[in-house]
Amino acid sequence: MANQRKKLTERTVKAASKTGIIWDTELTGFGLRVGATAKTFFYNYRIHGRERRIKIDTYPKASAESARDDAETYALKVRKGIDPLAEKQAADGASTVADVWADYEQEHLPDKRESSRRGDRDNWERYIKPELGRFKAETVTRSQVRKLHASIKQHAPYQANRVLALVSKLFNHAKIEMDLSIDNPAKGVKKAPEKARKRYLSAEELQRLARVLEEYPHLARHRLPKSEWKHKDGKLVKSKLVRLKRPDPERLQSANIVRLIMLTGCRKGEALAAKWDQFDLAAGKWTKPAATTKQDQDHEAPLNSAAVELLKGIEQEGEYLFPGEHGHQKDIKSAWETIRERAGIEDVRVHDLRHTYASVLVSAGQSLPVIGALLGHTQSKTTERYAHLFDDPLRKATEAAGAVLSGKPKAEVHDIKEARK
Repeated sequence: MANQRKKLTERTVKAASKTGIIWDTELTGFGLRVGATAKTFFYNYRIHGRERRIKIDTYPKASAESARDDAETYALKVRKGIDPLAEKQAADGASTVADVWADYEQEHLPDKRESSRRGDRDNWERYIKPELGRFKAETVTRSQVRKLHASIKQHAPYQANRVLALVSKLFNHAKIEMDLSIDNPAKGVKKAPEKARKRYLSAEELQRLARVLEEYPHLARHRLPKSEWKHKDGKLVKSKLVRLKRPDPERLQSANIVRLIMLTGCRKGEALAAKWDQFDLAAGKWTKPAATTKQDQDHEAPLNSAAVELLKGIEQEGEYLFPGEHGHQKDIKSAWETIRERAGIEDVRVHDLRHTYASVLVSAGQSLPVIGALLGHTQSKTTERYAHLFDDPLRKATEAAGAVLSGKPKAEVHDIKEARK
């Protein structure tokens, strides 16, 4: 976020659009924080050897003139040795964890990617709010946080760690941004072990998946009469799939989303939010804007001929490649569950298609830097997770070399990935 120095007037505040902080040139400590969706006036000061910041109000709820008046009032109190933030907190009463979340939601969530905002809100509503929301922030103990983490860890260790990370962010925000005199109760809580997934589809699984993607748009779920309900694999089956004469548009769209991920190795969020103006089919490239990428920077990726053919076959309806009720399609969870069940790959996540794309590149002899560039990795360490896949082609290469150098017939080479099954 960029910092600027300008006199904060109604004109400059209204025109401010670049995220960052604008410091007033006339009143030291008076500033405006420009976020993605909100502009917030504040006053920054030092008292008793501590740097503190007090929020004034958001624009246009407060004008530049009224915010300056408040900042000048705070400045006068500081000169008299009065801490305006401590004074305000005493008048408001101790903040609850819900109060901290409300401040965090307003100050930080607007600057995050859509998927991150959705994840934070979901973790707050489902896990943190019910257990900690009503408590005063200063009273929350490490034991409470550890108990919350443990309850989630039993069935979802990755989710438990994401919740723990958000709790830590909230209390850091409370201490730094809201200047509450509290310790972070998430500090010292041990994370659940996380093992990187190494699930890649075999050639035979990819063929099954391709066949299912072809048939999926022609299927519809038909609800069975209660007399025909039955139990299968521990589940009550209330419907069956029937074949349609014409492809269902929604199912066709879901199938195409999966195909695009398979053919490009893109992230699910990048596929869902893709716009037609990002693609140059003649040049065969996809320019992903920073707002949709995990690394928050533009990523230009070449498209293979199969991906170009797929895109040419999709009918354009508006700006989004995959339009939905509120802009673009938001998820394919239900569709993917049906697709992977019919393909017999129930343990495969949508993100594993991205891993499979990388594994195919390895098998084709591509280097880690090339794979990283195609996947949009900014750090080589991220791509190194695929290094173990080089075992098979290296083994085959050394066997071939051994056969030539020894003058003996080429030894039989077993595919390690097949042997692992």
